[in-house]
Amino acid sequence: MLARQGTAIGVLYELTWRNRNYDEESRNEFASIVNEAKSKQRKRLVDDEKALAAKMAKIVKGALDQ
Repeated sequence: MLARQGTAIGVLYELTWRNRNYDEESRNEFASIVNEAKSKQRKRLVDDEKALAAKMAKIVKGALDQ
């Protein structure tokens, strides 16, 4: 499922890039948008990892307490 999402996002990225004007301002704007999206994705991943780690810690702690 993640591979399909990655492929879809890659296609959207390529279509967006190809449909942009090739002047320097457009390239910089596109790079800025991509960097912002990657930053949000990294933050989301970190938040998800923290939530998963907390959940696993509760499970492990519960198993050790028994």
